[in-house]
Amino acid sequence: MKNKKIDLFIILGIVVITFIAIYSIQNKDKYIKSYIKQQLSFFQTPIPFIHKIQYFYDRAIIFYLNNDKKNAILNLEISQSFIASYNLNEMKKAENIINQTIKNIKNNKKFNYLLYQKKLYTTLTSIVHNYYVKSQNMINTLNKYIQNSDETNKMLQIAIFLFAVVAVLSYILYIMKESFKYSSFKDPLTNANNRRSFFEDIKNLPLETHTLVMADIDFFKQINDTYGHDMGDYVLQEFVKLIRENIRKEDRIYRWGGEEFVILFKNMNAYQANKKIEKIRQIIENHDFNGIKMTASFGIKEITGKPTNEDLKIMDNALYISKEKGRNRITVLD
Repeated sequence: MKNKKIDLFIILGIVVITFIAIYSIQNKDKYIKSYIKQQLSFFQTPIPFIHKIQYFYDRAIIFYLNNDKKNAILNLEISQSFIASYNLNEMKKAENIINQTIKNIKNNKKFNYLLYQKKLYTTLTSIVHNYYVKSQNMINTLNKYIQNSDETNKMLQIAIFLFAVVAVLSYILYIMKESFKYSSFKDPLTNANNRRSFFEDIKNLPLETHTLVMADIDFFKQINDTYGHDMGDYVLQEFVKLIRENIRKEDRIYRWGGEEFVILFKNMNAYQANKKIEKIRQIIENHDFNGIKMTASFGIKEITGKPTNEDLKIMDNALYISKEKGRNRITVLD
């Protein structure tokens, strides 16, 4: 995640501020100490589990829509496990929705998955809201107490009140952001960035030389037809893994669609990128994909700054030429 370090600093900042506040008033007001313990206990609520329940349910629906019932049920069972790990009465309704979804898939019964998703999201949102209300009630209780406090204590209590509101809202927004970020910018199967992520990333490309590469797994349909979609999924995942292991940290790989991927080499010209890709091509050709041998074709286009639609077409044409000339090769176009 791009903001993982920033998020960590924010959480550490909240912890540091909390303990400073506790230390400052622990000998002045027993009620405030009790409140702080209550406030800290809020962060032990099942909000992280709710995020994971929703995430794996969304994955299950994606697999279901792709007729992969096995992985759909597996992800639903993972979602169930998070419910079981945090025993709450409020979770019963969410558990029933997931159980019904599993039943429908196992029985090959057509169902309105959008309606089920909406019910699940509504239920989980309601749980988050309930815990927020509990926190707000604690804050309201604190506010009544502040009215009878001396002036110095009153200022400290107001500071804690404001901190509590900001901390609770920030934490909920953080969980919601993480919940949607994965599905918005990542391909759930390969964990590569998706096409939407590509167009976000290129908005801020500096006016320097970069290189775009389009990669395509040769005869991928034959792999699916011969060995099944599970093996096809494995090949896609392993393909991305091999590329990631052989590009730099600042470079990016995007799933463009099906078995096509785009690699963005930042601050690298076409000559340098060609050498990198040739190494990757050989690695893929010699790699054992669980008993399968396969190859890939590549098309390369050097760009300056943000790529234009014409650049993308040229990159695509370069790949097309590689496939037309027999596959398992690289084509560079200006």
